[in-house]
Amino acid sequence: MKTFRWKVKPGMDVASVPSVRKVRFGDGYSQRAPAGLNANLKRTA
Repeated sequence: MKTFRWKVKPGMDVASVPSVRKVRFGDGYSQRAPAGLNANLKRTA
């Protein structure tokens, strides 16, 4: 497995964007689950 090794710059931010599936049932109950294996994507800026 390849690993990315880059130098972190001062002031660099990491944003997390979770992907969630939501299902609503007829009685008003709702259930949430992660949308796949890589559901929590990280972005650097």
